[in-house]
Amino acid sequence: SFILVEYPGYGNDPTGGPSKKRILENVMTIQEFLKEKNYQNVVLVGESLGVGVAAYHASTAPTQKLIFISPYYILSDMGRFVSHLYAVQFWMRENYTPGLWMKGVKTPTLLIYASNDEIIPRSTMKRLYNSITAPKKLVEIEGATHNTLYEYPEFYKAIEEFLKTE
Repeated sequence: SFILVEYPGYGNDPTGGPSKKRILENVMTIQEFLKEKNYQNVVLVGESLGVGVAAYHASTAPTQKLIFISPYYILSDMGRFVSHLYAVQFWMRENYTPGLWMKGVKTPTLLIYASNDEIIPRSTMKRLYNSITAPKKLVEIEGATHNTLYEYPEFYKAIEEFLKTE
């Protein structure tokens, strides 16, 4: 079974715009749903911004595996990458902190990174990788960019192999 979760506040959601508070509350709603349905084997996949949401989920409920696609340590790292002239991290109203949320998480984690990612700096991906104390594997897709990872067979092979491991 698969559950694809759209962030609240996007699409045709009439209840208000997106916010970190609403998104993290939605994580709790998903956890309640998983518990109600008695799902035992939960694999979380987070891509880009979703890495923060998946890390938060893993920090608050048991999961069997984590897959982080285009991962980062802390969202404000992107601000430093986008603008070297301005302290963008101080303007941010909301920040996601996968590196902090992953402290103490023991879930096996696969990190997939594009060698030519123009959005996520390599340094923040490595910072997250180095901070994870659980069993982990890093797969860098050579030649891929932030938005072309899905075009590479190695991307799917890495996920398939990871899911088959105990």
